[in-house]
Amino acid sequence: MNHLTYKDFKGTAQYDARDHLFHGSVLGARARVIYHGETVAELEAAFKEAVDDYLDMCDKDGLDPHPDYDGKVHVTPELHQRIADRAAAAGKSVDDVVVEAVEALLLL
Repeated sequence: MNHLTYKDFKGTAQYDARDHLFHGSVLGARARVIYHGETVAELEAAFKEAVDDYLDMCDKDGLDPHPDYDGKVHVTPELHQRIADRAAAAGKSVDDVVVEAVEALLLL
């Protein structure tokens, strides 16, 4: 997937054929940050402006603009059991099975 990049942030880019509009959102922000434009150039400019506005807001409020990732991901007990069963059958840890599955998904 291609992303817009600016000041250590990535942004999505999609086209809405019904509204004839490009739109996207900033990834890795504490808040939902969206932007749009009628052309690719407008979308890119709107993305940069959205990132700058977000950083200004975080600075004003004394917030770190990037969320803390503690390495913990929560799943339902039923899914946890299925992962544990798969891990045991493969002679692996639950963490190893989760990491392998997520890495495989991200390569798609």
